[in-house]
Amino acid sequence: MHHPPRFAPTPPFVCTIRLASWPACPRCTGCCAAAGFAKRAGEAKVVPARGRGPPPLYTFPGSSPNGLPMHRLILLLLGVLLARPLLAEWRVDAESSRISFIATKDARQAEVGRFFGLQGIVDEQGAVRLQVELDSMRTGVLVQDQRLHQELFEVSRFAFAEVTAQLDLQPITNLAPGAQMEIQLPAILSLHGVEQAFSSDLLVTRLDEHRFQIVTLTPALIDAADFGLAPALEGLRQSAGLESVSLSVPVSAVLILRQR
Repeated sequence: MHHPPRFAPTPPFVCTIRLASWPACPRCTGCCAAAGFAKRAGEAKVVPARGRGPPPLYTFPGSSPNGLPMHRLILLLLGVLLARPLLAEWRVDAESSRISFIATKDARQAEVGRFFGLQGIVDEQGAVRLQVELDSMRTGVLVQDQRLHQELFEVSRFAFAEVTAQLDLQPITNLAPGAQMEIQLPAILSLHGVEQAFSSDLLVTRLDEHRFQIVTLTPALIDAADFGLAPALEGLRQSAGLESVSLSVPVSAVLILRQR
């Protein structure tokens, strides 16, 4: 960066740049031109400085009477901007995201299900809120899905499952596109009117300037008994004529977050 020449006429003067018509005054034209103002509309006027002191300073409308040296002012503004992380609100892209689970019946029969209705947000403070529409669950068997909606989840009373957590956004937003980091995220799951704490290992990838991908490295094990769902699950087992139904269900997630 080219610094303007530092000289002090006798007596010392302060150059004040104001938006008006050019040309500048004859005393400091060279100084203003070196500072990059020669091609801008403005009026430079020289006012006597108080006593003899340091080389001339540049002042702008709204600045202090004594002003700041140009290079110091620029460095100060850059420091303020760089010190503040550019945080933003992020929303779950439901069309590109998925939450899936595997249910085990009769010890050896596995069935994959998926929730299609997702909505979520990560605010500027890193507060996470993810809602899952329980009646959006599909296993590929229509009658079974309807019974799970009505008898297990009771969607007329409990329409959503909700996950809340707190993220440290700064290291995540500092990732370059294509970079990844692993995090362990403590969270709370609210399901069927009951809240339970759990922890999940996640892989965060910055896809580009406006998108992140969050993937569970290991499935979260959700136990139906922890949420008061064991009696309903037992009733479904009996009516389906099954020998056993696993109470613990591994749940995996792939979430795409977009900057709002």
